[in-house]
Amino acid sequence: DTFNAAVPHVPSTATSSVRCEITLPPGQQTEGYRYMYENMTEKTDTIDDRIDRFAGLLTDTIRPTLPATEQEDFELTHAGYPSQEPTVAVGRIACDSIEEGSKLNDMSILLESSRAGGGSRVKLNIKDMQESGVPFSFFPGQIVAVHGVNPSGRSFNVAKVTCPAIPPSATTAASHLLALYPPDDPVSRTPINIIVAAGPYTLDSNLSFEPLEALVTDVVEVEKPDVIILVGPFVDAAHPLIAAGEVNQDLDTLFRNEIATRLERMRGARQGTHVVLVPSTRDAISDWCAFPQPPLAAASTPDLARARRTALNLAPSILLVPNPVQLAINEVVVAISAAEFAFHAQGQLVVSRPGQQHPRVDRIAQLHRHILEQRSFYPLVPPALDDACIDSAHLGALELQARPDILIAPSRLKRSVKVVDGCVCLNPGRLASAAAGGTFAKICLHPLDIEAI
Repeated sequence: DTFNAAVPHVPSTATSSVRCEITLPPGQQTEGYRYMYENMTEKTDTIDDRIDRFAGLLTDTIRPTLPATEQEDFELTHAGYPSQEPTVAVGRIACDSIEEGSKLNDMSILLESSRAGGGSRVKLNIKDMQESGVPFSFFPGQIVAVHGVNPSGRSFNVAKVTCPAIPPSATTAASHLLALYPPDDPVSRTPINIIVAAGPYTLDSNLSFEPLEALVTDVVEVEKPDVIILVGPFVDAAHPLIAAGEVNQDLDTLFRNEIATRLERMRGARQGTHVVLVPSTRDAISDWCAFPQPPLAAASTPDLARARRTALNLAPSILLVPNPVQLAINEVVVAISAAEFAFHAQGQLVVSRPGQQHPRVDRIAQLHRHILEQRSFYPLVPPALDDACIDSAHLGALELQARPDILIAPSRLKRSVKVVDGCVCLNPGRLASAAAGGTFAKICLHPLDIEAI
Protein backbone atom coordinates (compact mmCIF):
# COMPACT_ATOMS: atom_id res chain seq x y z
CA ASP A 1 0.00 0.00 0.00
CA THR A 2 1.24 3.51 -0.83
CA PHE A 3 0.16 6.75 0.81
CA ASN A 4 0.86 10.12 -0.84
CA ALA A 5 2.00 8.44 -4.03
CA ALA A 6 2.56 11.87 -5.61
CA VAL A 7 5.48 12.49 -3.25
CA PRO A 8 8.58 10.87 -4.76
CA HIS A 9 10.50 8.26 -2.81
CA VAL A 10 14.19 9.16 -2.93
CA PRO A 11 16.20 6.10 -1.81
CA SER A 12 19.24 6.36 0.42
CA THR A 13 22.65 5.09 -0.64
CA ALA A 14 25.67 3.87 1.29
CA THR A 15 27.45 7.17 0.70
CA SER A 16 24.58 9.67 0.79
CA SER A 17 24.68 12.32 3.51
CA VAL A 18 21.59 13.57 5.30
CA ARG A 19 20.87 15.99 8.11
CA CYS A 20 19.02 13.94 10.71
CA GLU A 21 18.73 15.00 14.34
CA ILE A 22 16.61 13.02 16.83
CA THR A 23 15.63 14.75 20.08
CA LEU A 24 13.36 13.93 23.01
CA PRO A 25 11.46 16.73 24.77
CA PRO A 26 11.38 16.62 28.59
CA GLY A 27 8.52 15.20 30.65
CA GLN A 28 8.74 11.57 29.47
CA GLN A 29 9.30 8.35 31.42
CA THR A 30 12.99 8.03 30.61
CA GLU A 31 13.95 6.53 33.97
CA GLY A 32 12.84 3.48 35.93
CA TYR A 33 10.34 3.83 38.76
CA ARG A 34 8.64 1.75 41.42
CA TYR A 35 5.22 0.61 40.30
CA MET A 36 2.31 -1.01 42.17
CA TYR A 37 2.68 1.68 44.83
CA GLU A 38 -0.56 3.50 44.01
CA ASN A 39 -3.17 4.30 46.62
CA MET A 40 -6.85 4.97 46.01
CA THR A 41 -6.75 8.60 47.11
CA GLU A 42 -3.98 9.50 44.66
CA LYS A 43 -5.69 7.53 41.91
CA THR A 44 -9.03 9.32 42.34
CA ASP A 45 -7.26 12.67 42.64
CA THR A 46 -5.60 12.01 39.29
CA ILE A 47 -8.96 11.20 37.68
CA ASP A 48 -10.59 14.32 39.17
CA ASP A 49 -7.72 16.55 38.08
CA ARG A 50 -7.99 15.28 34.53
CA ILE A 51 -11.76 15.86 34.35
CA ASP A 52 -11.44 19.34 35.84
CA ARG A 53 -8.58 20.26 33.51
CA PHE A 54 -10.57 19.12 30.48
CA ALA A 55 -13.55 21.13 31.72
CA GLY A 56 -11.39 24.20 31.20
CA LEU A 57 -10.40 23.06 27.70
CA LEU A 58 -14.04 22.37 26.78
CA THR A 59 -15.13 25.75 28.12
CA ASP A 60 -12.56 27.41 25.86
CA THR A 61 -13.89 25.35 22.93
CA ILE A 62 -17.58 26.06 23.50
CA ARG A 63 -17.57 29.70 24.64
CA PRO A 64 -16.54 31.26 21.25
CA THR A 65 -19.44 29.40 19.54
CA LEU A 66 -22.08 31.09 21.74
CA PRO A 67 -23.82 34.41 21.07
CA ALA A 68 -21.79 37.34 22.39
CA THR A 69 -24.39 38.07 25.07
CA GLU A 70 -23.98 34.56 26.55
CA GLN A 71 -20.22 34.13 26.43
CA GLU A 72 -19.25 35.95 29.61
CA ASP A 73 -21.67 34.07 31.89
CA PHE A 74 -21.20 30.63 30.33
CA GLU A 75 -20.27 27.85 32.74
CA LEU A 76 -20.25 24.06 32.49
CA THR A 77 -22.36 22.14 35.00
CA HIS A 78 -21.83 18.70 36.50
CA ALA A 79 -23.66 15.63 35.25
CA GLY A 80 -26.20 15.38 38.09
CA TYR A 81 -27.33 19.02 38.05
CA PRO A 82 -31.14 19.02 37.51
CA SER A 83 -32.43 21.63 35.10
CA GLN A 84 -35.50 22.14 32.94
CA GLU A 85 -33.50 24.49 30.74
CA PRO A 86 -30.81 23.44 28.23
CA THR A 87 -27.45 23.09 29.91
CA VAL A 88 -23.96 21.80 29.18
CA ALA A 89 -22.40 19.19 31.49
CA VAL A 90 -18.87 17.84 31.52
CA GLY A 91 -17.68 14.44 32.67
CA ARG A 92 -16.12 11.12 31.81
CA ILE A 93 -17.95 8.42 29.86
CA ALA A 94 -18.46 5.16 31.77
CA CYS A 95 -20.40 1.92 31.41
CA ASP A 96 -23.30 1.21 33.80
CA SER A 97 -22.05 -2.35 34.38
CA ILE A 98 -18.97 -3.14 36.46
CA GLU A 99 -18.86 -6.82 35.51
CA GLU A 100 -15.68 -7.97 33.80
CA GLY A 101 -16.14 -8.15 30.03
CA SER A 102 -19.03 -5.68 29.96
CA LYS A 103 -19.04 -3.45 26.89
CA LEU A 104 -20.41 0.00 26.33
CA ASN A 105 -23.56 0.25 24.23
CA ASP A 106 -26.12 2.95 23.48
CA MET A 107 -28.23 1.93 26.50
CA SER A 108 -25.44 1.73 29.07
CA ILE A 109 -23.69 5.12 28.76
CA LEU A 110 -23.08 7.06 31.96
CA LEU A 111 -21.47 10.47 32.48
CA GLU A 112 -19.31 10.67 35.60
CA SER A 113 -18.37 14.03 37.09
CA SER A 114 -15.37 14.84 39.27
CA ARG A 115 -15.77 15.19 43.02
CA ALA A 116 -15.90 18.94 42.48
CA GLY A 117 -19.24 18.22 40.79
CA GLY A 118 -20.37 15.81 43.45
CA GLY A 119 -18.91 12.72 41.81
CA SER A 120 -22.33 11.94 40.34
CA ARG A 121 -22.91 9.32 37.63
CA VAL A 122 -25.88 10.03 35.37
CA LYS A 123 -27.33 7.96 32.54
CA LEU A 124 -27.09 9.54 29.09
CA ASN A 125 -30.14 9.24 26.85
CA ILE A 126 -28.84 9.59 23.28
CA LYS A 127 -32.12 8.71 21.52
CA ASP A 128 -32.64 12.29 20.26
CA MET A 129 -29.19 12.33 18.68
CA GLN A 130 -29.79 8.96 17.04
CA GLU A 131 -33.13 10.05 15.58
CA SER A 132 -31.91 13.44 14.37
CA GLY A 133 -28.69 12.08 12.83
CA VAL A 134 -26.33 14.13 15.01
CA PRO A 135 -22.86 12.48 14.81
CA PHE A 136 -21.31 11.11 17.99
CA SER A 137 -18.65 8.65 19.14
CA PHE A 138 -18.30 7.40 22.72
CA PHE A 139 -15.93 5.08 24.56
CA PRO A 140 -15.27 4.46 28.29
CA GLY A 141 -12.85 7.00 29.74
CA GLN A 142 -13.60 9.71 27.20
CA ILE A 143 -14.08 13.21 28.63
CA VAL A 144 -16.76 15.22 26.82
CA ALA A 145 -19.29 18.01 27.22
CA VAL A 146 -22.92 17.06 26.57
CA HIS A 147 -25.60 19.57 25.60
CA GLY A 148 -29.20 18.93 26.61
CA VAL A 149 -31.58 18.82 29.56
CA ASN A 150 -31.59 16.84 32.80
CA PRO A 151 -35.01 17.49 34.35
CA SER A 152 -34.76 14.89 37.11
CA GLY A 153 -31.01 14.91 37.78
CA ARG A 154 -30.92 11.17 37.01
CA SER A 155 -31.08 11.02 33.20
CA PHE A 156 -29.50 13.53 30.82
CA ASN A 157 -31.23 13.87 27.42
CA VAL A 158 -28.38 14.63 25.04
CA ALA A 159 -28.90 16.87 22.01
CA LYS A 160 -25.27 17.07 20.93
CA VAL A 161 -21.72 16.40 22.14
CA THR A 162 -18.60 18.58 22.18
CA CYS A 163 -15.19 16.93 22.29
CA PRO A 164 -11.99 18.67 23.38
CA ALA A 165 -10.02 20.43 20.68
CA ILE A 166 -6.98 18.63 19.34
CA PRO A 167 -3.85 20.28 20.79
CA PRO A 168 -1.91 22.67 18.55
CA SER A 169 1.13 21.50 16.64
CA ALA A 170 4.58 21.97 18.07
CA THR A 171 6.58 24.95 16.84
CA THR A 172 10.23 25.14 15.91
CA ALA A 173 12.26 28.31 16.28
CA ALA A 174 13.30 29.90 12.98
CA SER A 175 16.94 29.89 14.09
CA HIS A 176 16.80 26.13 14.65
CA LEU A 177 15.21 25.56 11.23
CA LEU A 178 17.98 27.55 9.61
CA ALA A 179 20.55 25.45 11.47
CA LEU A 180 18.87 22.25 10.26
CA TYR A 181 18.46 23.39 6.66
CA PRO A 182 21.16 25.90 5.62
CA PRO A 183 20.02 27.27 2.24
CA ASP A 184 23.50 26.95 0.74
CA ASP A 185 24.05 23.32 1.86
CA PRO A 186 22.93 20.65 -0.65
CA VAL A 187 22.88 18.01 2.12
CA SER A 188 19.97 19.84 3.75
CA ARG A 189 17.83 18.98 0.69
CA THR A 190 18.27 15.21 1.09
CA PRO A 191 15.12 13.34 2.23
CA ILE A 192 15.21 11.14 5.36
CA ASN A 193 14.20 7.52 4.86
CA ILE A 194 12.65 5.72 7.83
CA ILE A 195 11.78 2.06 8.41
CA VAL A 196 9.10 1.32 11.04
CA ALA A 197 8.44 -2.22 12.28
CA ALA A 198 6.65 -3.63 15.32
CA GLY A 199 6.90 -6.96 17.10
CA PRO A 200 6.43 -9.80 17.48
CA TYR A 201 9.50 -10.52 15.34
CA THR A 202 9.26 -14.31 15.16
CA LEU A 203 6.63 -16.90 14.29
CA ASP A 204 4.70 -18.81 16.94
CA SER A 205 6.29 -22.12 15.89
CA ASN A 206 9.91 -21.17 16.63
CA LEU A 207 12.32 -18.61 18.05
CA SER A 208 14.53 -18.21 15.00
CA PHE A 209 13.25 -14.68 14.23
CA GLU A 210 13.03 -15.28 10.47
CA PRO A 211 10.83 -12.21 9.75
CA LEU A 212 13.40 -9.99 11.49
CA GLU A 213 16.19 -11.63 9.49
CA ALA A 214 14.25 -10.93 6.29
CA LEU A 215 13.81 -7.29 7.31
CA VAL A 216 17.56 -6.93 7.84
CA THR A 217 18.66 -8.84 4.72
CA ASP A 218 16.04 -7.77 2.19
CA VAL A 219 15.26 -4.23 3.33
CA VAL A 220 17.77 -2.59 5.68
CA GLU A 221 20.98 -3.88 4.07
CA VAL A 222 19.58 -3.13 0.60
CA GLU A 223 17.85 0.22 1.11
CA LYS A 224 20.18 1.54 3.85
CA PRO A 225 17.63 3.78 5.65
CA ASP A 226 18.59 6.78 7.76
CA VAL A 227 16.34 5.87 10.71
CA ILE A 228 15.03 2.49 11.88
CA ILE A 229 12.25 2.53 14.46
CA LEU A 230 11.56 -0.85 16.06
CA VAL A 231 8.63 -1.24 18.45
CA GLY A 232 8.36 -4.17 20.88
CA PRO A 233 7.71 -6.78 21.95
CA PHE A 234 11.19 -8.03 21.04
CA VAL A 235 11.11 -11.15 23.22
CA ASP A 236 7.37 -11.64 23.57
CA ALA A 237 6.21 -12.98 26.94
CA ALA A 238 3.05 -14.19 25.17
CA HIS A 239 4.96 -16.31 22.63
CA PRO A 240 3.70 -19.91 22.97
CA LEU A 241 7.17 -21.38 23.55
CA ILE A 242 8.18 -18.72 26.08
CA ALA A 243 4.85 -18.89 27.91
CA ALA A 244 5.18 -22.67 28.14
CA GLY A 245 8.80 -22.46 29.34
CA GLU A 246 10.05 -24.43 26.34
CA VAL A 247 13.18 -22.33 25.81
CA ASN A 248 16.65 -23.82 26.08
CA GLN A 249 18.40 -20.54 26.97
CA ASP A 250 17.70 -17.60 29.24
CA LEU A 251 15.80 -14.73 27.66
CA ASP A 252 18.66 -12.23 27.86
CA THR A 253 20.82 -14.66 25.88
CA LEU A 254 17.99 -15.10 23.38
CA PHE A 255 17.81 -11.33 22.95
CA ARG A 256 21.58 -11.02 22.50
CA ASN A 257 21.74 -13.85 19.97
CA GLU A 258 18.64 -13.09 17.92
CA ILE A 259 17.95 -9.36 18.33
CA ALA A 260 21.16 -7.57 19.32
CA THR A 261 23.26 -9.24 16.60
CA ARG A 262 20.78 -8.12 13.95
CA LEU A 263 20.67 -4.61 15.41
CA GLU A 264 24.43 -4.44 14.85
CA ARG A 265 23.93 -5.41 11.22
CA MET A 266 21.34 -2.65 10.89
CA ARG A 267 23.78 -0.11 12.33
CA GLY A 268 26.43 -1.34 9.92
CA ALA A 269 24.25 -1.03 6.82
CA ARG A 270 25.44 2.55 6.41
CA GLN A 271 27.34 5.02 8.52
CA GLY A 272 25.15 7.25 10.64
CA THR A 273 22.00 5.09 10.66
CA HIS A 274 19.88 5.82 13.73
CA VAL A 275 18.30 2.79 15.43
CA VAL A 276 15.45 3.55 17.87
CA LEU A 277 13.96 0.89 20.17
CA VAL A 278 10.54 1.34 21.78
CA PRO A 279 9.68 -1.35 24.37
CA SER A 280 6.37 -3.10 24.97
CA THR A 281 4.78 -4.16 28.23
CA ARG A 282 4.85 -7.68 26.75
CA ASP A 283 8.65 -7.64 26.57
CA ALA A 284 9.90 -10.52 28.71
CA ILE A 285 13.33 -8.87 29.05
CA SER A 286 11.93 -5.66 30.54
CA ASP A 287 11.56 -5.22 34.30
CA TRP A 288 8.51 -3.01 33.72
CA CYS A 289 5.11 -4.39 32.77
CA ALA A 290 3.41 -1.12 33.77
CA PHE A 291 2.44 1.64 31.35
CA PRO A 292 4.06 4.16 30.90
CA GLN A 293 7.17 2.08 30.50
CA PRO A 294 10.77 3.29 30.75
CA PRO A 295 13.33 2.35 28.05
CA LEU A 296 14.27 -1.26 27.40
CA ALA A 297 17.45 -1.28 29.51
CA ALA A 298 16.08 0.93 32.29
CA ALA A 299 16.89 0.21 35.93
CA SER A 300 16.50 1.81 39.33
CA THR A 301 19.82 3.69 39.09
CA PRO A 302 21.95 5.02 36.18
CA ASP A 303 24.75 2.57 36.99
CA LEU A 304 22.38 -0.41 36.90
CA ALA A 305 20.89 0.90 33.63
CA ARG A 306 24.34 1.00 32.02
CA ALA A 307 25.02 -2.53 33.27
CA ARG A 308 21.67 -3.67 31.87
CA ARG A 309 22.46 -2.17 28.46
CA THR A 310 25.78 -4.02 28.47
CA ALA A 311 24.06 -7.28 29.49
CA LEU A 312 21.75 -6.96 26.48
CA ASN A 313 24.69 -6.11 24.21
CA LEU A 314 23.13 -2.85 23.06
CA ALA A 315 25.59 -0.37 21.60
CA PRO A 316 25.64 3.15 23.12
CA SER A 317 24.56 4.64 19.80
CA ILE A 318 21.25 2.71 19.82
CA LEU A 319 18.58 5.09 21.08
CA LEU A 320 16.47 3.49 23.81
CA VAL A 321 13.26 5.44 24.38
CA PRO A 322 10.25 4.96 26.66
CA ASN A 323 6.81 3.62 25.75
CA PRO A 324 5.06 5.84 24.82
CA VAL A 325 7.46 8.39 23.42
CA GLN A 326 7.30 11.74 21.68
CA LEU A 327 10.41 12.59 19.70
CA ALA A 328 11.44 14.94 16.95
CA ILE A 329 13.22 13.92 13.75
CA ASN A 330 14.56 17.34 12.78
CA GLU A 331 11.41 19.46 13.07
CA VAL A 332 8.96 16.57 12.49
CA VAL A 333 7.24 15.46 15.72
CA VAL A 334 6.70 11.70 15.92
CA ALA A 335 4.61 10.09 18.68
CA ILE A 336 4.89 6.32 19.22
CA SER A 337 3.02 3.93 21.51
CA ALA A 338 3.19 0.15 21.78
CA ALA A 339 -0.07 0.01 23.77
CA GLU A 340 -2.92 -1.03 21.49
CA PHE A 341 -5.58 1.56 22.29
CA ALA A 342 -7.29 1.08 18.91
CA PHE A 343 -7.52 -2.70 19.27
CA HIS A 344 -8.75 -2.52 22.86
CA ALA A 345 -11.24 0.32 22.27
CA GLN A 346 -12.76 -0.85 18.99
CA GLY A 347 -15.21 -3.18 20.73
CA GLN A 348 -16.24 -0.44 23.17
CA LEU A 349 -16.87 2.26 20.58
CA VAL A 350 -20.46 3.52 20.27
CA VAL A 351 -20.83 5.60 17.10
CA SER A 352 -23.69 7.25 15.27
CA ARG A 353 -25.34 5.43 12.41
CA PRO A 354 -24.63 6.81 8.92
CA GLY A 355 -27.30 9.01 7.40
CA GLN A 356 -27.89 11.32 4.47
CA GLN A 357 -26.19 14.25 6.17
CA HIS A 358 -23.46 12.24 7.93
CA PRO A 359 -21.55 9.49 6.08
CA ARG A 360 -20.37 6.27 7.69
CA VAL A 361 -17.77 6.84 10.41
CA ASP A 362 -14.26 5.61 9.63
CA ARG A 363 -13.79 3.75 12.91
CA ILE A 364 -9.99 3.52 12.64
CA ALA A 365 -9.62 7.23 11.92
CA GLN A 366 -12.09 7.94 14.72
CA LEU A 367 -10.02 5.93 17.21
CA HIS A 368 -6.91 7.89 16.25
CA ARG A 369 -8.91 11.11 16.60
CA HIS A 370 -9.85 10.11 20.13
CA ILE A 371 -6.15 9.78 21.04
CA LEU A 372 -5.53 13.30 19.75
CA GLU A 373 -8.66 14.87 21.28
CA GLN A 374 -8.18 13.21 24.66
CA ARG A 375 -4.48 14.13 24.53
CA SER A 376 -3.52 10.70 25.79
CA PHE A 377 -1.86 7.66 24.25
CA TYR A 378 -4.30 5.44 26.16
CA PRO A 379 -7.54 7.19 27.25
CA LEU A 380 -9.54 3.95 27.65
CA VAL A 381 -10.83 3.48 31.24
CA PRO A 382 -10.77 0.83 32.55
CA PRO A 383 -7.80 -0.35 30.47
CA ALA A 384 -7.50 -3.78 28.91
CA LEU A 385 -6.12 -6.29 31.39
CA ASP A 386 -3.69 -8.11 29.10
CA ASP A 387 -1.06 -5.49 28.18
CA ALA A 388 -2.17 -2.07 29.43
CA CYS A 389 -1.49 -2.11 33.16
CA ILE A 390 -1.54 1.65 33.71
CA ASP A 391 0.28 3.22 36.65
CA SER A 392 -1.90 6.22 37.50
CA ALA A 393 0.93 7.89 39.45
CA HIS A 394 2.74 8.42 36.16
CA LEU A 395 -0.18 9.35 33.89
CA GLY A 396 1.58 12.55 32.89
CA ALA A 397 3.94 10.51 30.70
CA LEU A 398 0.93 9.28 28.68
CA GLU A 399 -0.19 12.77 27.70
CA LEU A 400 0.43 14.26 24.28
CA GLN A 401 2.42 17.45 24.67
CA ALA A 402 1.44 18.69 21.20
CA ARG A 403 -0.26 17.47 18.05
CA PRO A 404 2.28 15.15 16.41
CA ASP A 405 3.02 15.25 12.72
CA ILE A 406 3.14 11.43 12.70
CA LEU A 407 1.43 9.10 15.18
CA ILE A 408 2.77 5.53 15.07
CA ALA A 409 0.37 3.14 16.80
CA PRO A 410 1.08 -0.51 15.92
CA SER A 411 -1.90 -2.80 16.33
CA ARG A 412 -3.26 -6.27 15.65
CA LEU A 413 -5.82 -4.51 13.47
CA LYS A 414 -5.19 -4.39 9.74
CA ARG A 415 -2.33 -2.10 8.70
CA SER A 416 -3.54 1.40 7.86
CA VAL A 417 -2.61 5.01 7.40
CA LYS A 418 -5.07 7.83 8.06
CA VAL A 419 -4.79 11.61 8.15
CA VAL A 420 -6.59 13.17 11.12
CA ASP A 421 -6.49 16.96 11.30
CA GLY A 422 -3.05 17.14 9.73
CA CYS A 423 -1.60 14.22 11.71
CA VAL A 424 -0.55 11.12 9.76
CA CYS A 425 -1.71 8.18 11.89
CA LEU A 426 0.17 5.00 10.99
CA ASN A 427 -0.40 1.38 11.96
CA PRO A 428 2.46 -0.54 10.31
CA GLY A 429 0.98 -3.89 11.36
CA ARG A 430 3.08 -6.62 12.94
CA LEU A 431 6.31 -7.92 11.41
CA ALA A 432 5.29 -11.49 12.28
CA SER A 433 1.88 -13.09 12.60
CA ALA A 434 1.30 -16.48 14.16
CA ALA A 435 2.30 -18.51 11.11
CA ALA A 436 3.68 -16.08 8.51
CA GLY A 437 5.58 -12.89 8.02
CA GLY A 438 3.68 -9.64 8.42
CA THR A 439 4.12 -6.03 7.40
CA PHE A 440 6.21 -2.94 8.11
CA ALA A 441 6.23 0.67 6.91
CA LYS A 442 8.62 2.89 4.99
CA ILE A 443 8.50 6.68 5.38
CA CYS A 444 10.26 9.23 3.21
CA LEU A 445 10.49 12.65 4.88
CA HIS A 446 11.30 15.42 2.45
CA PRO A 447 13.13 18.37 4.01
CA LEU A 448 11.51 21.68 4.73
CA ASP A 449 11.96 24.22 1.95
CA ILE A 450 13.43 27.14 3.89
CA GLU A 451 13.44 29.40 0.84
CA ALA A 452 9.67 28.99 0.45
CA ILE A 453 8.94 30.24 3.99
